[in-house]
Amino acid sequence: MGLATQMIAWPDELCEGLARCGLFVVRFDNRDAGESTHLRNVPPPRLADVMVRHRPPPYSIDDMAGDVAGLINGLGLGEVHLVGASMGGFIAQALALRHAARVRTITLMMTSTGSRRVGQPTPRVYARLLRPPVVTDRAAAISAFSGMGHDLPRALWPEFVREIAALTATGEQRCRERPPAR
Repeated sequence: MGLATQMIAWPDELCEGLARCGLFVVRFDNRDAGESTHLRNVPPPRLADVMVRHRPPPYSIDDMAGDVAGLINGLGLGEVHLVGASMGGFIAQALALRHAARVRTITLMMTSTGSRRVGQPTPRVYARLLRPPVVTDRAAAISAFSGMGHDLPRALWPEFVREIAALTATGEQRCRERPPAR
Protein backbone atom coordinates (compact mmCIF):
# COMPACT_ATOMS: atom_id res chain seq x y z
CA MET A 1 0.00 0.00 0.00
CA GLY A 2 1.06 3.63 -0.10
CA LEU A 3 2.89 6.04 2.16
CA ALA A 4 1.67 5.82 5.78
CA THR A 5 -1.30 3.69 4.70
CA GLN A 6 -2.14 0.52 6.59
CA MET A 7 -2.68 -2.85 4.96
CA ILE A 8 -6.38 -2.58 5.80
CA ALA A 9 -6.68 -0.06 2.97
CA TRP A 10 -6.77 -3.20 0.81
CA PRO A 11 -10.41 -4.01 1.60
CA ASP A 12 -11.39 -7.45 2.83
CA GLU A 13 -13.83 -7.79 -0.09
CA LEU A 14 -11.01 -7.28 -2.58
CA CYS A 15 -8.67 -9.76 -0.86
CA GLU A 16 -11.44 -12.34 -0.45
CA GLY A 17 -12.44 -11.95 -4.10
CA LEU A 18 -8.87 -12.55 -5.24
CA ALA A 19 -8.62 -15.57 -2.94
CA ARG A 20 -11.84 -16.97 -4.47
CA CYS A 21 -10.10 -16.67 -7.85
CA GLY A 22 -7.46 -19.07 -6.52
CA LEU A 23 -4.81 -16.56 -5.47
CA PHE A 24 -2.99 -16.68 -2.13
CA VAL A 25 -3.28 -13.12 -0.82
CA VAL A 26 -0.80 -11.53 1.57
CA ARG A 27 -1.24 -7.94 2.72
CA PHE A 28 1.12 -6.33 5.20
CA ASP A 29 2.11 -3.01 6.71
CA ASN A 30 5.30 -1.32 5.56
CA ARG A 31 7.80 0.01 8.07
CA ASP A 32 6.38 2.67 10.38
CA ALA A 33 2.80 2.01 9.30
CA GLY A 34 -0.02 0.22 11.11
CA GLU A 35 1.07 -2.84 13.04
CA SER A 36 4.63 -2.98 11.68
CA THR A 37 7.73 -2.04 13.61
CA HIS A 38 8.17 1.69 14.19
CA LEU A 39 11.36 3.66 14.57
CA ARG A 40 11.69 5.19 18.01
CA ASN A 41 13.51 8.43 18.76
CA VAL A 42 13.73 9.20 15.04
CA PRO A 43 11.48 11.97 13.78
CA PRO A 44 9.36 10.84 10.86
CA PRO A 45 10.13 12.54 7.58
CA ARG A 46 7.91 15.50 6.79
CA LEU A 47 6.36 15.64 3.34
CA ALA A 48 8.56 18.65 2.55
CA ASP A 49 11.66 16.59 3.46
CA VAL A 50 10.58 13.82 1.12
CA MET A 51 9.77 16.21 -1.72
CA VAL A 52 12.87 18.40 -1.40
CA ARG A 53 15.12 15.88 0.35
CA HIS A 54 16.40 18.20 3.07
CA ARG A 55 17.65 15.31 5.13
CA PRO A 56 18.28 11.67 4.27
CA PRO A 57 15.57 9.26 5.38
CA PRO A 58 16.40 6.62 8.00
CA TYR A 59 15.72 3.88 5.41
CA SER A 60 15.13 3.68 1.70
CA ILE A 61 12.70 2.19 -0.80
CA ASP A 62 15.37 -0.43 -1.48
CA ASP A 63 15.40 -1.32 2.23
CA MET A 64 11.62 -1.72 2.12
CA ALA A 65 11.91 -3.89 -1.02
CA GLY A 66 14.32 -6.03 0.99
CA ASP A 67 11.64 -6.30 3.68
CA VAL A 68 9.21 -7.64 1.09
CA ALA A 69 11.78 -10.12 -0.24
CA GLY A 70 12.33 -11.29 3.35
CA LEU A 71 8.57 -11.71 3.82
CA ILE A 72 8.30 -13.73 0.61
CA ASN A 73 11.19 -15.91 1.76
CA GLY A 74 9.80 -16.22 5.29
CA LEU A 75 6.44 -17.41 3.96
CA GLY A 76 8.17 -19.94 1.74
CA LEU A 77 6.74 -18.46 -1.45
CA GLY A 78 8.49 -18.70 -4.80
CA GLU A 79 7.58 -16.25 -7.53
CA VAL A 80 4.70 -13.96 -6.60
CA HIS A 81 2.16 -11.76 -8.32
CA LEU A 82 3.04 -8.40 -6.81
CA VAL A 83 0.66 -5.45 -6.54
CA GLY A 84 1.81 -2.02 -5.42
CA ALA A 85 -0.19 1.15 -4.98
CA SER A 86 1.38 4.60 -4.71
CA MET A 87 4.58 4.25 -2.63
CA GLY A 88 3.89 0.51 -2.64
CA GLY A 89 4.40 0.75 -6.40
CA PHE A 90 7.85 2.26 -5.83
CA ILE A 91 8.65 -0.64 -3.50
CA ALA A 92 7.26 -3.19 -5.98
CA GLN A 93 9.43 -1.78 -8.78
CA ALA A 94 12.52 -1.90 -6.58
CA LEU A 95 11.71 -5.49 -5.61
CA ALA A 96 11.25 -6.47 -9.27
CA LEU A 97 14.61 -4.90 -10.16
CA ARG A 98 16.65 -6.24 -7.23
CA HIS A 99 14.90 -9.55 -6.58
CA ALA A 100 13.60 -10.43 -10.06
CA ALA A 101 13.48 -14.14 -9.30
CA ARG A 102 10.77 -13.43 -6.71
CA VAL A 103 8.38 -11.57 -9.06
CA ARG A 104 6.19 -13.46 -11.52
CA THR A 105 3.99 -10.48 -12.49
CA ILE A 106 3.72 -6.92 -11.26
CA THR A 107 0.67 -4.67 -11.14
CA LEU A 108 1.28 -0.98 -10.41
CA MET A 109 -1.41 1.50 -9.44
CA MET A 110 -1.24 5.25 -8.80
CA THR A 111 2.55 5.26 -8.85
CA SER A 112 5.58 6.47 -10.75
CA THR A 113 9.20 5.54 -11.28
CA GLY A 114 10.39 7.85 -8.54
CA SER A 115 12.34 9.92 -11.06
CA ARG A 116 11.96 13.65 -10.54
CA ARG A 117 11.83 14.05 -14.32
CA VAL A 118 8.51 12.24 -14.82
CA GLY A 119 5.06 12.30 -13.29
CA GLN A 120 5.53 15.50 -11.31
CA PRO A 121 2.61 17.78 -10.47
CA THR A 122 2.73 21.48 -11.25
CA PRO A 123 3.82 23.89 -8.48
CA ARG A 124 0.14 24.86 -8.03
CA VAL A 125 -0.80 21.23 -7.36
CA TYR A 126 2.15 20.83 -4.96
CA ALA A 127 0.92 23.85 -3.02
CA ARG A 128 -2.51 22.30 -2.71
CA LEU A 129 -1.13 18.90 -1.71
CA LEU A 130 1.07 20.45 0.98
CA ARG A 131 -1.80 22.48 2.44
CA PRO A 132 -3.10 20.71 5.56
CA PRO A 133 -6.78 19.76 5.39
CA VAL A 134 -9.14 21.64 7.66
CA VAL A 135 -10.09 18.99 10.18
CA THR A 136 -12.27 19.84 13.14
CA ASP A 137 -13.24 16.38 14.38
CA ARG A 138 -12.95 12.65 13.66
CA ALA A 139 -15.76 12.68 11.08
CA ALA A 140 -14.08 15.55 9.23
CA ALA A 141 -10.76 13.67 9.23
CA ILE A 142 -12.42 10.57 7.76
CA SER A 143 -14.17 12.72 5.17
CA ALA A 144 -10.90 14.48 4.23
CA PHE A 145 -9.13 11.13 3.78
CA SER A 146 -12.03 9.67 1.79
CA GLY A 147 -12.01 12.69 -0.48
CA MET A 148 -8.43 11.93 -1.52
CA GLY A 149 -9.60 9.13 -3.81
CA HIS A 150 -8.96 6.25 -1.44
CA ASP A 151 -12.56 5.04 -1.50
CA LEU A 152 -13.43 2.94 -4.51
CA PRO A 153 -17.21 2.54 -4.43
CA ARG A 154 -18.09 -0.89 -3.04
CA ALA A 155 -20.24 -1.59 -6.08
CA LEU A 156 -17.06 -1.61 -8.21
CA TRP A 157 -15.15 -4.21 -6.11
CA PRO A 158 -16.45 -7.25 -8.05
CA GLU A 159 -15.44 -5.61 -11.34
CA PHE A 160 -12.03 -4.66 -9.90
CA VAL A 161 -11.47 -8.21 -8.61
CA ARG A 162 -12.36 -9.65 -12.04
CA GLU A 163 -9.97 -7.21 -13.71
CA ILE A 164 -7.07 -8.05 -11.38
CA ALA A 165 -7.77 -11.79 -11.77
CA ALA A 166 -7.83 -11.42 -15.58
CA LEU A 167 -4.56 -9.47 -15.54
CA THR A 168 -3.01 -12.12 -13.32
CA ALA A 169 -4.20 -14.91 -15.64
CA THR A 170 -2.76 -13.01 -18.62
CA GLY A 171 0.53 -12.63 -16.75
CA GLU A 172 0.49 -16.34 -15.89
CA GLN A 173 0.04 -17.22 -19.57
CA ARG A 174 2.88 -14.91 -20.59
CA CYS A 175 5.11 -16.47 -17.93
CA ARG A 176 4.36 -19.96 -19.26
CA GLU A 177 5.15 -18.82 -22.82
CA ARG A 178 8.55 -17.32 -22.07
CA PRO A 179 11.61 -19.12 -20.85
CA PRO A 180 12.58 -18.42 -17.23
CA ALA A 181 14.99 -15.54 -16.60
CA ARG A 182 18.53 -16.51 -15.71
